[in-house]
Amino acid sequence: FKVTATGSKLSYQWQFRTSASGTWKNSGMTGATTGSITVQGTTARNGYQYRCVVIDGSGNKVTSNGATLTVVPKLAITGQPASQSVAKGANAVFKVTATGGGLKYQWQFRTSASGTWKNSGMTGSKSNSITVQGTAARNGYQYRCVITDGSGNKVTSNGATLTVAPALTITSQPVSQSVTKGASAVFKVEASGSNLSYQWQVKTSSASGWANSGMTGSKSNSITVQGTAARNGYQYRCVITDGSGNKVTSNGATLTVK
Repeated sequence: FKVTATGSKLSYQWQFRTSASGTWKNSGMTGATTGSITVQGTTARNGYQYRCVVIDGSGNKVTSNGATLTVVPKLAITGQPASQSVAKGANAVFKVTATGGGLKYQWQFRTSASGTWKNSGMTGSKSNSITVQGTAARNGYQYRCVITDGSGNKVTSNGATLTVAPALTITSQPVSQSVTKGASAVFKVEASGSNLSYQWQVKTSSASGWANSGMTGSKSNSITVQGTAARNGYQYRCVITDGSGNKVTSNGATLTVK
């Protein structure tokens, strides 16, 4: 903090107070009796105010305005971006959190773990989070963020990897089965996607609704049903859910018991 004044035989006394409503006290810091005082920015001094009383050779005094010291947190990353796994066509959000003052962000990407980092021009690339659509071409891309504070200091986040799984799609439908009484029918479904879960459903007649099955295998991609007279004409289908909560439902397949 620096003050300039006119007059003869000037002397200086810097004062401080701990808040805008505090009491002014003479400072004993180095430089407190000169025209400028150097104050280290510490967390405790955030909000402190400083002023200078200037006295000339005749004992006249003038007091400067008070100036406030604002201490911002040191530039540091407090939350790293996390790797994301999404279905093809879904969005992945990479986010970084940091402390510091006057922060600016620049997301970068590279096409592989050994590629060269390049600045991204995507929407959100200059904010603390960036949304990336999962396309087949971006599978394995990595993303990181360079953060700059108001003083020009920089930190770079860790890189996070985008994994793009195949879109949730049924690749093989269950097939209707005809079995003799007492024999078993196997209904099977195949699908692409990531972190798939299965729920087989049963419909007892054309007029009834679909209900979740509790049979053994009802939460796998195939279910084995014993052919009984009561089950003749029953229909079976499977609801498949991926790790992002997307769902697809297979065709219904009919059990005929002879």
